[in-house]
Amino acid sequence: MIIWGFLSSLGISKEPYYHCLEYDAKSVRLDPPIPFDRVYLAVPKKIDNLHVLYLFLTNKEGTIIELLQSLICRKESGGGYLCGGECDAGDIRLDASFNLHHLAQNPLAIDVWNSRYEEVERTGFASSGSNPVTTAHPAKCPPVVVTLFNPERDGLHAEIEHSYVCYEKKIGGKYHGCDLSTLPCEKIGKKRFGHYKNETATQAALDRCVQSKPIK
Repeated sequence: MIIWGFLSSLGISKEPYYHCLEYDAKSVRLDPPIPFDRVYLAVPKKIDNLHVLYLFLTNKEGTIIELLQSLICRKESGGGYLCGGECDAGDIRLDASFNLHHLAQNPLAIDVWNSRYEEVERTGFASSGSNPVTTAHPAKCPPVVVTLFNPERDGLHAEIEHSYVCYEKKIGGKYHGCDLSTLPCEKIGKKRFGHYKNETATQAALDRCVQSKPIK
């Protein structure tokens, strides 16, 4: 257990903390509208009040989060989950296959994550048609998932501060396998993107790594 805890703190695990589902972007609508290209749900290994799900909408093939809502979910007796958005952001139901069931009463809203849309803080999230269910499809998590909170890497209450951003490989100018580390990248078998003075700078560098846009 001590060895496992140590490896987890370095961002090394036997399996990813999140698995992802994707939804047809044309099957949902936002009110007011904001451009996006993909819709994902990141599901942690364990679902409870301390391990939340993230519903997020991206642009540029999963490298930029435009909108995001964290979901605290409780299991229902008939299977699936009833989930509430953070800060009174409404509710949505997930069935056992993680299909989205949009609710007529107190529907879910999703927060704007990208500062380009400062005039809009939150937008309604609903089905684009008459069918209130949006079908989930198992999918590979997009690169930007690494920027989400991960208690195995960051500590249960984000008490672990990282100072290194590392990556696995660079192909055609794009960085792959970006992640945070408390130790120099070579110590965990990765290449160094950068070393930073504080957590804010480190998180910003992680975003740049995912987007393959290092400072020149």
